[in-house]
Amino acid sequence: MSRRSLRTRLVVLSVALVTCAIATTATIVSLSTTASIQQRYRQDIGSDAEIYNTLLGYAATHPSWSTLTPAQLQKIGSGAGQITITDTKRHVLVTTEPDSPPLSRDARSAATVDALAPDATLSRSPQLGGIDDRAQGPFLLSAAERRHIDEAAAKAKECMTQLGSVEISVSRYANGRTHLTVNGGAPPIKDSAWRDCLYLSKLPPILVGGTGTTPPVTGGLVAPSDALTIPTRREIDAAVQLTSLFQSCLRTAHQPMLRAYPSIKQIDFLPALVQLKMNAPAETCLGSARRIQLATYVAPPAMLFISGSVATELRPGLSSSDIQRIVLAATAILLIAVVAVLLAASGISRPLRTLTGAVDRMRRGEQQLPVPATGTKEVATLTAAFNDMSAELVRAEARRKEMISDVAHELRTPLGNVRGWLEAVQDGLATPDPPLIASLLDESRLLQSIIDDLQVLALADTDRLVVHPEPIDLGDVLEQVVAAQRLNATAKGLRLELVRGGDLSCSADPGRVRQAIGNLVTNAIRYTDGGTVTITADGTQSDILLTVADTGPGISPEDLPHVFDRFWRAEKSRDRRSGGSGLGLAITQHLVLAHGGRIQARSELGRGTTISVHLPRQQ
Repeated sequence: MSRRSLRTRLVVLSVALVTCAIATTATIVSLSTTASIQQRYRQDIGSDAEIYNTLLGYAATHPSWSTLTPAQLQKIGSGAGQITITDTKRHVLVTTEPDSPPLSRDARSAATVDALAPDATLSRSPQLGGIDDRAQGPFLLSAAERRHIDEAAAKAKECMTQLGSVEISVSRYANGRTHLTVNGGAPPIKDSAWRDCLYLSKLPPILVGGTGTTPPVTGGLVAPSDALTIPTRREIDAAVQLTSLFQSCLRTAHQPMLRAYPSIKQIDFLPALVQLKMNAPAETCLGSARRIQLATYVAPPAMLFISGSVATELRPGLSSSDIQRIVLAATAILLIAVVAVLLAASGISRPLRTLTGAVDRMRRGEQQLPVPATGTKEVATLTAAFNDMSAELVRAEARRKEMISDVAHELRTPLGNVRGWLEAVQDGLATPDPPLIASLLDESRLLQSIIDDLQVLALADTDRLVVHPEPIDLGDVLEQVVAAQRLNATAKGLRLELVRGGDLSCSADPGRVRQAIGNLVTNAIRYTDGGTVTITADGTQSDILLTVADTGPGISPEDLPHVFDRFWRAEKSRDRRSGGSGLGLAITQHLVLAHGGRIQARSELGRGTTISVHLPRQQ
């Protein structure tokens, strides 16, 4: 199965991470920048909206822009930049800086000021049917009419308040007419007491009447009490005119006349008419009729220019050039990141490839040289560990070859002796007498001992060396070993001493412990030609300390680390009969470790050797 290289993985992963990081950062920057721009846009739009709304009110209540002076315009745009108003052909009507250069051809207007078609995003005044509510035209009451109606409303409110505890408020229509509301509704005119308040006497007379009306006229005047309930002549004439224009449009558009129609004598005729439920053609006709009626009362559409206004921008956010710069910067950062990752990946993969080559050479059995420790700290540590492993494998291979050679040597001598004597007997050169048979039996026992030792080591190497612990008294085992080895010690003129101290009871395999201690004592007797071999056992609370000390020649410091190696002898000149097979201490070490203990050797040239064993009381 093919796998991607480490370099490819690092590049892909890093590019993905860098891309995500760049995208996230760019998104956050874009959003925050856009939010900041939009916040400034809203602030500037708010300022522009104030200016626009004031100018829209001026256009709704003045028939032209000629009466607007630069000083008034400067006051309207206090704190803003230069403000200029032009007609739809960009002819300047009024500006706050008359001496400024003319507008450039590509100058963008902030808005179009048209009371008959207000900008919904800037206008803040109420709209009635899509037209600024301040554009009342012929419906607008004169100052005298408003004053008379206000006085009538004030006296009627005072009268109504005396009738009882009710909430009476005074409201005003857009055309300046005042009217009363009681608890949110119209006064109950059918109630005589309320009607008396509405028809108070001694109010200033108001000129009323008009086409289609039948008021009680007296010398061209009506009773002054009609001020709050009957529209003025101005309002009725305006309603008649609007109705005529509206109906004419419906006939031209082949639309049926409206069934529900507000009375011309309603004081709220215009709001009631606009709020009627109409189909689309009827609504269009009503809007057209109102604009025709208001055309001579409002200023013509004008273009508003405010220097530095964000309203002249296409949109309140990042422009396409801003986005392009962000994309280019992100691409450049991504390329730099890719190059950096490639360099870093090469620095990691190069020593790894070197290690791979070294492993391949090791597999083919070629001579292995140390690999230079380069790269990062982790790779250098891995290289050092590989070099140590390689050196250890070389040493292990050398030990393996040496062990095979030692095994062959140890087995060759007794096998050669047995074969030689048997061939001599077969050829008639020797007689199979009891001494010869005893010698051959000794050789076979030696062979069996070597094979048994090798089997124990093989079990230890494969973690199959099993011990069967049981409660024993280590002192009894030591007595048995001393009794078995005393004859050999006496034969060499040695004193074999046993020193016991403390409680020596523990849990151990008696056979394996006896074998381990026997190997230590046998080894000490073999290498000591005169003096004493002392066995000391002392019990502590947690373990038992056992030492076997001799007064032999000792072991040099450079040889001491190898005393537990297999087939190692302190004196290379000794043969297998005087020096043993070199497996005893190696077997003893494995037996002690199998019991959970530990073993160590101390020696000094000319003063003997001491082997110490720590055995735990419990397994």
